[in-house]
Amino acid sequence: MYIPKARLDGYEVAASKPSTIPSLATLVQLLIDSCRQYLVCLEFHNMFSGKSKENLHELSHREIKELSIPEKLLKSSQQKDCIIINRIATLLEMKSKELRLLTFIIENGLFLLWTHMEFYLVNGRSARSDISHLHFFKGSNETKTSDGFLMDAGLSEEDITIFKKESVTWMNEIFFESLLKVYKNQRKDSSSSGFIPALVRRLRRIITFYACKN
Repeated sequence: MYIPKARLDGYEVAASKPSTIPSLATLVQLLIDSCRQYLVCLEFHNMFSGKSKENLHELSHREIKELSIPEKLLKSSQQKDCIIINRIATLLEMKSKELRLLTFIIENGLFLLWTHMEFYLVNGRSARSDISHLHFFKGSNETKTSDGFLMDAGLSEEDITIFKKESVTWMNEIFFESLLKVYKNQRKDSSSSGFIPALVRRLRRIITFYACKN
């Protein structure tokens, strides 16, 4: 469970608590960083995908530098092509794995963000949903309700009001477009096609109808 706070600073859980509850800002920052890293990784993958011995001469100095091959290994003209091809194959495999991991992080992080926004802004504290199956503090066997959790975390109606205002600021079109850009560049064989835009639509709806209204 994440605390409804849109900024990384300015909120501290009481030191008396056995563990710290992370703020939603942590999750949002993870999504932003993951989207950025995904696009950087994709650019590298696209740059070297399809390269072979026949077109190695097309590689620019910048592209060769991206491979991070020690200069001494490139001095031998006989082994140079083999070294470059092997290095490209290794890095492409690594980048493919990284893209899959980043996709997992982005999709699951986005789902977590949506469920929290739904919980805090749509259902509201009055819902009194029974969430006793979750343990918010390590070693705690106490059951919690939505009201109880907010009280234990030191939250008030004012905190939720502030959160609404903050969420409009950071959950903006730049944030949504970065997520959709990842979706547009996902592999065509992705099993989760349409997942990201569906959650983006839901989050936009929450921002429009709940966060933007007092």
